[in-house]
Amino acid sequence: MPKSRPQAYRKPSSAGVITISPATIPRVRKVIYWLIKDRPQLVVDACRASAEESNVRNPYHLLLDSNDYLSTREHGTQSTLDPAKIAIAAPKGSTIQRPKPTADDSDDVADYMRKCLLYPDNTLMPEEKKKFLYRKATDVKRTNLDFLSAGYRNVSKNIPDFFLGLDRIVLNLEYESVLEYVALPKPIHSPSDPSTDPTKSGVDVYPHLFNEWLREQKGVKKIFEVFVDDSLDTPHTDKSILESLSNFDVEIWKWMKLDICPSIIAKAAPNVRKVYLACNTKKSVLQGWTCKDGLLSLKRLEFLHITLYRPKYEPEDYWRTCLADFENKLLRRFQQQIDDKRRAKLPNIQMRIEDYTVLSPDLVTKSETARAVDNACGQL
Repeated sequence: MPKSRPQAYRKPSSAGVITISPATIPRVRKVIYWLIKDRPQLVVDACRASAEESNVRNPYHLLLDSNDYLSTREHGTQSTLDPAKIAIAAPKGSTIQRPKPTADDSDDVADYMRKCLLYPDNTLMPEEKKKFLYRKATDVKRTNLDFLSAGYRNVSKNIPDFFLGLDRIVLNLEYESVLEYVALPKPIHSPSDPSTDPTKSGVDVYPHLFNEWLREQKGVKKIFEVFVDDSLDTPHTDKSILESLSNFDVEIWKWMKLDICPSIIAKAAPNVRKVYLACNTKKSVLQGWTCKDGLLSLKRLEFLHITLYRPKYEPEDYWRTCLADFENKLLRRFQQQIDDKRRAKLPNIQMRIEDYTVLSPDLVTKSETARAVDNACGQL
């Protein structure tokens, strides 16, 4: 006797429900992706709207259910999902037209919706994100890696010892494939072990942390925001920074290495939107940042924050004048890119001057939330 096909779920037409049969789920997912690609806030609005209705399920959870259902069909196993639950609430009389297929159709829609819900600039509170992301309490995963709020001021550069300690801290914790932020303290190396001295051997634990541990072991594919306290006499090399971040599509850059070259940021995070920089009172650095291969190479830059650290014996008025000249020159060149259709809009620029004594081992303030990361960079 032939296998009966699951029937589409149907409610009275007055309920305003678009009915979806299992066979059409892949096409519906393409439509969903096409709709939310240019308006990610739609995901947030839809989840909030569903929370206000007792009988309407979270659209992200519905998508996960449909993925589970299709997976069981493909592998020939018995599905525990009721086909009657595969329905999407919609305004009465609404219609959906199928868009033309694009290369983006191959992307996983659930992953994209997860990115929308974890997006740093959306209006969701932490509890809302948890509620909309997970169907039950046992599904909850970590959405950040924050050593600073845990009170860690230093990370050993001895790789075996470091990962042994890391496993003790976060043993058996599951991480989302998309992280809101990663916050790391300055690394240290043991003087008794010259093989771990980055100035002599190039060994650096952070590329291993990001690639071998976060990416390979924990399955992390994207990190929205990265903060690293790099205020050391021997900071991370440019090569180390590139190896650490190139695979994570970082959008908010807070790797606080003094006088870092923006071309390194452009290579490590080509889609970066917000950048926090620190300058050690070198006018040549400011001039270099205004060049073609400097900050102008960050094509999607929306926000720029610069902290200039000056020795107390140097007059503050002089550096305020230097910063004002730097800002005017940079804005003129950004405007030229806009006139040439190479940039969409002018980025917001903020600058401040701090005494050099601020650069101390306690540069980063301990906190239980990601706000500490912002405070450490001067954004309240």
